[in-house]
Amino acid sequence: GAALGMALSLLSGCADWKTTRPAIPPPPMQTVGCDDIEVILRFANETHGLRVDQREQLIPQWQARFADPFEADCAALHLALLLSAPGRVSRDRLRARELLEGYVANPVNKTEAQLDFARYQIDQLEERERWIKAMRRERRARLGVEEKLEALKAIELRMNDLQSHGKVPLPGS
Repeated sequence: GAALGMALSLLSGCADWKTTRPAIPPPPMQTVGCDDIEVILRFANETHGLRVDQREQLIPQWQARFADPFEADCAALHLALLLSAPGRVSRDRLRARELLEGYVANPVNKTEAQLDFARYQIDQLEERERWIKAMRRERRARLGVEEKLEALKAIELRMNDLQSHGKVPLPGS
């Protein structure tokens, strides 16, 4: 690779052999199987980089494969990855967790790496749900504080108005 690039640069009379090469397109998405953990990881990596609408287009394909008894296990894992992607609604994340738990519950014909990956995905979903719940609690608490602050401001304005009209004696007078 580098030696060939240097040789070509020298032959072409170019003094700088560290020229920028054109980007090599990524290999086509490997969505055919689950025999190797690398295929699963590649799918996870490639789908993570897709836009939401692109991931959305893959879901029906994997749902159809999930209906096929010969592809159900593999499709369950792929579908779970798609349904647990960022931006998915709670019911999709719940369905992803169910798929992953079913995958782990039936370890026949699965490697330990595949099962560990599925368990890791379950852990990630649980962590995300805890984080979402914590953020919701924080938001509710913040909204409660903001409501109390607005109520206090309203009381202060009313007291200032009453004091300015001489209806409420000022403290110490």
